[in-house]
Amino acid sequence: MVKCSKRRKHAGWCLHKHLGRIPGQAPPPPQVHRPHLCYADPSIQTTQQAFKTSKKAAMHSSNHIIKFADGTTMVGFISKNDKSAYREEVQRLTACCGANSLSLNVDKTKEMFVDFRRAQRDHSPLIIDGASVEIVKSTKCLGVHLADNLTWSRNTSSITKKAKQRLYFLRRLRKAHLSPPILTTFYSETIESILSSCITTWFGNCTV
Repeated sequence: MVKCSKRRKHAGWCLHKHLGRIPGQAPPPPQVHRPHLCYADPSIQTTQQAFKTSKKAAMHSSNHIIKFADGTTMVGFISKNDKSAYREEVQRLTACCGANSLSLNVDKTKEMFVDFRRAQRDHSPLIIDGASVEIVKSTKCLGVHLADNLTWSRNTSSITKKAKQRLYFLRRLRKAHLSPPILTTFYSETIESILSSCITTWFGNCTV
């Protein structure tokens, strides 16, 4: 599985006009301040839409591409140590980004292998634009921590840590004698939402 994030090649720029006066000249009348005129390359508005609508499906049936916002996750099934389909899909994704004025952020791109064979082999790193992709033991996908051994210990620790941090504010609100409906709303919105996030994915095999 390879998780990559994209970044735009283009950037907008702002046109500023600074008004001044010549020394000794009478001060000018008060000026009405208007917002600065901003202009962005029109291609910026179309690159994301073009990328979303082009080549949504994977070329090979053994691969799956998942896109969300500016992040892309690709999952590939490798059989008999044949990574050709998987690596070809990555190269195709890289070319698709280049064609739509996007570039893969290799520093934020991570690769993780799920391998339960007894005789595990070392995996050669993936190369994108001449840079090697870091191979990790766990990664975060849509807010859920995934581990190469398919356990949820790290995900459970992350969720409980966030929930405990927000319990402090709930106790402060209780000390301020806020009404129970307000405390219940705060708990549901800031604590329960974290504890139940993607719960159907990890609850069945939850580990601590």
